[in-house]
Amino acid sequence: MPLSHTRSGFTIVELLAVVGIVGIAASLSNVAMNAGLPSAPAGARQPDKDAEKVRKDKDAGQPDAKDGKVDPALVAARASARQLKDATHIRGIQQSMAVWAQQNEGSYPLASELDKAGATVAGDAAAKNTTANIMSMLIFGGYISTELCISTAEANPNIKLDDDYILDRPVKAKDPVNALWDPAFSADFTNGNTGNVSYAHLQPTGKRRDWWKDTYTATEAVVSNRGPEIASVETAADGTQTAKTKINDSKTYLIHGEKDKWEGNVGYNDGHVQFEVTLVGPSKDGMKHPNYKNKEGTTARDCLFFDEPDDELPTRNLFLGIFTKAGKEVVEWKSIWD
Repeated sequence: MPLSHTRSGFTIVELLAVVGIVGIAASLSNVAMNAGLPSAPAGARQPDKDAEKVRKDKDAGQPDAKDGKVDPALVAARASARQLKDATHIRGIQQSMAVWAQQNEGSYPLASELDKAGATVAGDAAAKNTTANIMSMLIFGGYISTELCISTAEANPNIKLDDDYILDRPVKAKDPVNALWDPAFSADFTNGNTGNVSYAHLQPTGKRRDWWKDTYTATEAVVSNRGPEIASVETAADGTQTAKTKINDSKTYLIHGEKDKWEGNVGYNDGHVQFEVTLVGPSKDGMKHPNYKNKEGTTARDCLFFDEPDDELPTRNLFLGIFTKAGKEVVEWKSIWD
């Protein structure tokens, strides 16, 4: 009989985090994100329902105190706590990929490499490298829990915890006995579907595969709070770059920070997580922002959620998203937004 997702022990990443739990609790009063963040929490849980209520109340202008008055300090403190807890999720996922890489010649998880026999999913190997399959591989192998895939500040009602993940003989697999992950795990939250992943990750194709490894490079973003869909990046006469979004009221604006722009946690290949307050531009904490080289040979700042068309070489810029389709060529990939 198929087993549910519930575990009695710890995942690999959670075991690594046991020593750091006290540090996480102590750091809730300090939300600076430029330093190395605490390890992923042991026993990651579902999104904090109380924190979710406060976030929704804030967005709706609801009072937070019994006397009917909003307590700005309390709202800010809870928002900071959500942000920090969310950062531990992102760091936990990045750490789990680093542990995977230690056992797989330095490479982060790729379904095309693991399921070469097609026991889990039939079809073209490259088409298997979707967000759902990558995350499901980590869950099935005990590297992360399903709870770690959901942001503590999730704002999209179609993104929910997978509470019936099958760890043994998943019925949706081509060959359940020899399956390597549960293919029923989903990342697609569009068109009324329910997705089970909050976070964006680097598109692992083309030259970006060079970064889908444990390179320990501080400017290579690999996991983050997902961002809005970007229409273009405009450069002013003074060199200032501005990302233009396709819609003005993206749900991703409600995850962290002010609700009229994107702010979020970004995990990098050296293991640090930093809180970014702009889609493109200087880092809040003064750390070096990812750059790319354009066709003119000049360096420009890299918008993490946009595949810049003026890239000197295709797929040589960072591009993070949730991907429901994959393939050998970039045109075969499909990213989803909001």
